[in-house]
Amino acid sequence: MNGKEIRPTTIVGIKRLAKSIRNSTGCCHQHALDLASRQASFTNYRNARSILGSRSHGVASQGTTIFLTAYWRERNSIDEGRETFHLNLGCSWQALIGSRELHRSFALDKFRGRAADHLVSKTLYRSQASARRALCSAARELQFMAITKLRPASARNFAQPWPSERLPGADHMTSWADPQSGLELRVDEPYAAALDEDKLARRAEWAAKHGYRILRASWQGMYAPDIGSVMFLVVHDSLASRADGMLKALDKAPAPVVEAQWQGESATYRPSFRSSLEIQQGLKATVPLDPLLCRATASTVVTGFGTDKTRRKPNGKMPVEVHEEIGALLKAGIGRCADRAGVSSRLDRVRSKLDNWLEHEYSRDELDSSRFFDVYYHGDRPKPFGKRLQDSERLSLLNDVDQVERTLKRHYPDCAPLRELIRQLHAARKSITGWPSERQ
Repeated sequence: MNGKEIRPTTIVGIKRLAKSIRNSTGCCHQHALDLASRQASFTNYRNARSILGSRSHGVASQGTTIFLTAYWRERNSIDEGRETFHLNLGCSWQALIGSRELHRSFALDKFRGRAADHLVSKTLYRSQASARRALCSAARELQFMAITKLRPASARNFAQPWPSERLPGADHMTSWADPQSGLELRVDEPYAAALDEDKLARRAEWAAKHGYRILRASWQGMYAPDIGSVMFLVVHDSLASRADGMLKALDKAPAPVVEAQWQGESATYRPSFRSSLEIQQGLKATVPLDPLLCRATASTVVTGFGTDKTRRKPNGKMPVEVHEEIGALLKAGIGRCADRAGVSSRLDRVRSKLDNWLEHEYSRDELDSSRFFDVYYHGDRPKPFGKRLQDSERLSLLNDVDQVERTLKRHYPDCAPLRELIRQLHAARKSITGWPSERQ
């Protein structure tokens, strides 16, 4: 990344840029600090310290600044860099969301906590713009949580069951709850252009029919406020009064962070960024793994590349006939457990992964398309079991899951991709064991 493109917004960022300037030009340290400060739109380093220094150090010491960091590297060039956004919400991110709750969030699911004041993206982005978009999206979710005191939640655990009839025009819907007040709601963020008068009328009818309120927030929202999305709070009638204060807080809230008004720090890929608390705690800085640089291992082979990880499979080749045996067991189990999501969803994940492995193990010359598609997805769907399970049905399901596990272990070496499938099978087994019986 060209140093001239860097515009630091903190004293730490100016010092980092000054070090880079000094190393590349050979000038003295003080002159490098002045040059870096001018690049950050200050007269000199003394001017930068007077404006940024006391404020940034004071905030960091109080733990009120949250640092959000993302790294990027162009796929077809040598350009690379780091983006860090400083979000002042008056608290640490851990006061808003637990580390085990990050996966429930749309944007924060891509981040991991490094310290109480620092969240780092697990994804290595392929452009500076995409890194900034990810940081802004994460910042908006943290803003929303700080304003509303809500946390991302699993709608399955909500007291009020969600109607089976879809809310007309719903888009980018997420579930949130407040453990203290018991408030549960969905946030619906469709594009304003998609809500014509007819659709708004049908949404009002849906709400009246199912006992819900659809409350429009003046705050532009989390999903895409810069390109036209709007925010609605969808809350059950019995809880609607608890959302009034939340709407007032959103009315007074600062505008959501957007990429077009980027005020973060852009810097070189290395040295890696460490927050104030990371430095105090002596933690080493880390950067996301570049999946394009990964290679095969003794027990795994690379099958593809995602934005945050390398996709792998075991270094083995299971006979087609064995794939067909496992496919038959999985298709039968998924069909018979269609009304038991804890089983069917886990078995479906195993099936999808094995279908991908089969594709990489055999070429089209070795396995024609017709037979390939039949292995894991075609065929008659058996009748689902009832809500209560007979003992013979439970035993049959457990035996089938155990047979799939034994077969996979026999044909593939022990490795992380295989262990992930085994974990899914164990989760399915646990759900089968907990399935109510006819005698209960």
